[in-house]
Amino acid sequence: MDRVMLGAVVGVTLAGLNFLVSTWISSKVKFRAKLTAVAVILAGFIGRLGALGLLFYGLSRVQGVHFQTALLTFAGAFTVCLAIKTTRFYRRVKSLTPEM
Repeated sequence: MDRVMLGAVVGVTLAGLNFLVSTWISSKVKFRAKLTAVAVILAGFIGRLGALGLLFYGLSRVQGVHFQTALLTFAGAFTVCLAIKTTRFYRRVKSLTPEM
C-alpha cells in the first residue's frame, strides 16, 4: 500500500474512533448533574486531545505513513462527521418544535 493511501486510511480511522468516543462520552454524561457533566466532558476532551497528540507524534516517526495526509484526512473526516451529526440533530429538533 502506498504511503499516502496508508496515511489517508489512518487519518479516517483516527477521526472515526475519536468521533465515536466523543459521542459515547456525551451519551453517558447527559444524565448526570450539570457541573459533573461539564467536568467529565472537559476531562474527556483533554484526554482525547492528549491521546491524539501522542498518536500523531508517534505517526510522525513512522516512515510507512505519510504524516501530512494523515493529519489532513483526520481533520476532513472529523469535520464531515460533525457536520452529519449537527444536521441530524437540527432535523430532530426542528421536528419537535410546535408549529404556530
